[in-house]
Amino acid sequence: MWIFIVTGVLMVFGYLILNRRQNHWTRKGVPQLKPTFIFGNFWPLIVRKLSSPELVQRMYNSGKDLRYFGIYQFLRPALMLRDPELIKQITVKDFEHFLDHVGFIDPEADPLFGKNLFALRGMQWREMRSTLSPSFTSNKMKYMFSLMSQNGEQFVNHFLQKNEDVIEVEMKDVTSRFANDVIASTVFGFECDSLKETHNEFYTLGKVATDFTNLRTVLVFMGNIVLPKLLKFFKVGFFPKKMTSFFERIIKENIESREKHGVKRSDMIELLLEARKNKHNDDDHGDLPDTGFATVEESEIGKNQKLRKCELTDEDITAQAFVFFFAGFETVSSLSCFIAYELAVNQEIQEKLRNEVDATNEKCSEQITYEALTTMKYMDMVVSETLRKWPNAIATDRICTKSYTIEPKTPDEKPVHLNKGDMVFIPVYGIQRDPQYYPEPERFDPERFSDENKKKIKPYTFFPFGSGPRNCIGSRFALMEVKLLFYNILSNFEIIATEKTQIPIRFSKKAINMASEKGFWLGLQRRVKTAVGLQCQGPRENSCLLSTNSLEHQMSKFWELEGMDNNVNFTTDDEACEISFVTTTKRDPDGRFLVALPVKTRPLDIGQSKRTAINQFKSLEATAVREYTGLFPNHRLLDQHVFRRLLHPAKEDGSFQPMRKAVLGLHGLYA
Repeated sequence: MWIFIVTGVLMVFGYLILNRRQNHWTRKGVPQLKPTFIFGNFWPLIVRKLSSPELVQRMYNSGKDLRYFGIYQFLRPALMLRDPELIKQITVKDFEHFLDHVGFIDPEADPLFGKNLFALRGMQWREMRSTLSPSFTSNKMKYMFSLMSQNGEQFVNHFLQKNEDVIEVEMKDVTSRFANDVIASTVFGFECDSLKETHNEFYTLGKVATDFTNLRTVLVFMGNIVLPKLLKFFKVGFFPKKMTSFFERIIKENIESREKHGVKRSDMIELLLEARKNKHNDDDHGDLPDTGFATVEESEIGKNQKLRKCELTDEDITAQAFVFFFAGFETVSSLSCFIAYELAVNQEIQEKLRNEVDATNEKCSEQITYEALTTMKYMDMVVSETLRKWPNAIATDRICTKSYTIEPKTPDEKPVHLNKGDMVFIPVYGIQRDPQYYPEPERFDPERFSDENKKKIKPYTFFPFGSGPRNCIGSRFALMEVKLLFYNILSNFEIIATEKTQIPIRFSKKAINMASEKGFWLGLQRRVKTAVGLQCQGPRENSCLLSTNSLEHQMSKFWELEGMDNNVNFTTDDEACEISFVTTTKRDPDGRFLVALPVKTRPLDIGQSKRTAINQFKSLEATAVREYTGLFPNHRLLDQHVFRRLLHPAKEDGSFQPMRKAVLGLHGLYA
């Protein structure tokens, strides 16, 4: 009997205590969203009724016309900020009162994560930020550009080798492999080809580290919000021991090898080793263009040389390299997926970006440079609009490190006193989709970020890489990586929707980050850039190379002219066609494929043709030379290139389109 009474009293007492905690903001005179008992405002996320971005959007919209209001992460109160001026005040002007992020992982339980720049606090963070900052300047990005560029070429070459006109891919899978290889090369100092070696250990462990649908990851994440002291007591780390041991080993072996053999490489490990030896050069003097509008500006803390650590341990270097891997793997692959999706469903935008890619190719003779990439305005507009509509950081936070008061600005407000340890929550996703700041926020419109329009963007309503001194140090790196990827993709492919493409995107309710419910299935359709050889027999023999699309109209007209059909001998022997295709294909001195598409198998007897056909043939030759030399002034024309066989034309009706389609599908060799 007494047991039931005591139990009942304890339950009532416990309920009153917990209920009091969930009225924290009401007692302070701050409007708050009604919480669910124990679970706070995150109940829809727990029961998978809403995805993370949908929950943030709903909470943000619930506080309409308010500068701030209270929410609860389970039992923990947090103040959600809606007003851009207040966000600036807390993250920039009064940063000294909000120095840290919410504690996520105890350094003793997981040194690899607990000692990285994101997790560090106070003076430790100041010292590390100042130490690492010189490694992320524009000049240092150019330092790593060539390594990253090689990864971009490796990525597209993998798909160019496939004998398919349209290659259906799950973009999250392939772009995460690209991001993995870039990080392996530019951060850890070794080469990797994850598209070819699909189960390599580096990629496999990286995928586990960034799998936010994994039950263990979700439980540890939630546990650190609800019961952080309990997880600290049992020393529960965020990552499995096998993973941390792997990264510790490869960094240690890498450093030992470099120091033993005097190896120098243009990568992040080299820059961190320079920082350890205090040999950093502050060489960013504004002489190089930045990597984009979304690039964050380093604060005075990052530039303060007096704060720099004199000694970085191997553990420090490993922790920074790992978080760079952890953040870069997910951030770049996720951003790339949303860019690819938007280009696939907005073909006019893709065409405009593709034209800029082609124009850039011509200017730099198809050898992209850091300067050329960073001056691609429309590319930056597309990337910026993607970051607005689909920010990787759905929300960010700050912890009050010194007592602080938010003064009232409206008649309904009262002074809000925040104590040390109180949390503020910044709903990035909600703000960047607020029609007050971005009309028709669901519409993908890169013109928002044109030179004229980006000046109109209200400050502190666009911060995909965070705000203030604790912004993302790797924004330049991420932007350069993504732009290089799409420069390479669009140089060779068109991105199209397929039957498996989910339109519109629906968010996964299983993930704690922003992910598509059914993945990102899209098609890579080869661009018809194959060089076409035209053998011109008659008063003047000549041949040249040009884009197939440039002369498709003239070519079709040529075939249709009366009197020409009898002078063209088609072959339907597939084996002979394949042999001929291989033997008439080679590379020019610049490494471009010269794919010969023969016009006929025997000399054309012009005397048997009508005068209109002869004139059209001559006009075609002249147009070919003029257009090719105009497009590629640095390329030489190949004279007297004799073709022996016409490749399988699909049907003998003289039309150009079926012939082109059949020939291009034979071996997938493209310029």
